[in-house]
Amino acid sequence: MRPVSKVNLAYSHDLHVSEALNLEEYPVRLDEEDQKRILHAVREIVESYVSRGTYRSDLFNWLPTVTCGVFVTINKNGMLRGCIGFPEAYYPIGEALVKASIYAATEDPRFPPVNPGELKDLDYEVTVLGKPVPVDPMSVSSELRIGKHGLIVERGYSRGLLLPQVAKEYHMTPLEFLEATCEKAGLPPDAWRMKGTRVYMFPGYSFSEPS
Repeated sequence: MRPVSKVNLAYSHDLHVSEALNLEEYPVRLDEEDQKRILHAVREIVESYVSRGTYRSDLFNWLPTVTCGVFVTINKNGMLRGCIGFPEAYYPIGEALVKASIYAATEDPRFPPVNPGELKDLDYEVTVLGKPVPVDPMSVSSELRIGKHGLIVERGYSRGLLLPQVAKEYHMTPLEFLEATCEKAGLPPDAWRMKGTRVYMFPGYSFSEPS
């Protein structure tokens, strides 16, 4: 299964958005030491896989076996170099982190695979996602918290996802973030207004290596 294009969301529209997006309700909470340990393992996996085509499969065995949505982002000299993950809880968090690490380094269709000569210039970021829930697009401006919530837009076979930190990094308003997510799906920025467009919101928190 590839994590980029498959976003199969089938949740009840009867959910109360504010309750469903409680930022304290994550499948797993990670303290600072956990986060450092995860980032170290992500780096080790990418460097080993890119350099030798192998990696240790036990680096996340200490994590709980709960399923969890995760994304791994790779930056090079402050610029995006790869970002892939799972918006839903397809795999236990450890397995998801291994897959997302390798895919972000080698299978992001926007970039060529990372080569060994780049490894020293790379920094890593991990985002842990809560459950996506359907929202009325008109409520995004009031419900979405910049830097805390991400968005998914679906229309037909078009799908786009933006992580919470994107809106904060680019100083977007909730509406601008929604429009940017539509564009990420390859749709017009106002596609959220069109009948048949589905919008989902999810909580997420990220942590990264010191730059």
